[in-house]
Amino acid sequence: MPERKILNLALRKIVADPDVQVRVALDEAAAQHYADIDRDGVKLHGPTGQDYPVVFYDGSTYWLGDGFIRRLGYELNGRATMDVEVRPGGRAEATLCGISANGSNGQALTESDRIRGAWLILSDEELSGRPEFQYEGEVSERAVARFCGISPTTVGVIRGRIEAQTEGGVHNGHPYDHPTNQVKPAYTEPEARKRLCTWATAWLARAPAEGESHEYAEARRLVERAVKVLEKARQREKAAA
Repeated sequence: MPERKILNLALRKIVADPDVQVRVALDEAAAQHYADIDRDGVKLHGPTGQDYPVVFYDGSTYWLGDGFIRRLGYELNGRATMDVEVRPGGRAEATLCGISANGSNGQALTESDRIRGAWLILSDEELSGRPEFQYEGEVSERAVARFCGISPTTVGVIRGRIEAQTEGGVHNGHPYDHPTNQVKPAYTEPEARKRLCTWATAWLARAPAEGESHEYAEARRLVERAVKVLEKARQREKAAA
């Protein structure tokens, strides 16, 4: 086994590409916690002391694969550098590293994160075309599901939506659609906001207030914020009418 390469790199040299980042949203509270313990002199290298953030170097760019929350923690603490493990590879390897590493190291991935991981693989020809995700010349939904930790059925749904999107089909704006894809919306913007606001309000009414997980509490907070933003937008529309 080759010796691990540990370097102290400037944060500005490490590309933290949001399209590589597997999490639906970075946990700012966790990043602040990392910043606090870093300030106290505790190394952010995991329970073994050897779990460094991982970057991939393709000869010109350092791509961050695992350690997005820790990187944010260092930034919040005003640090200019961080210790990382450097591996050979590029953007594709960084993406796959983030999907696999975050499931077992640091904060566990949520179901939504795992779904996004499958979307990242299926929407990228380079990733989905890798041998580990192929079977008899086709993308293996079971292989993608196994790698991301979700069901093959879920992978099939994601794949179907991506294919419909690629063909220019009309859909309702799946949350993991790539923002650069030009897709005809199923609803006008005011209709979409109204529908989303109605759904979010109903979800909040059913969501448990006690005994919820950290991920569920974070989802509740984000939905509550979204409802406020949507309501303000609707009020502005009414005032302008």
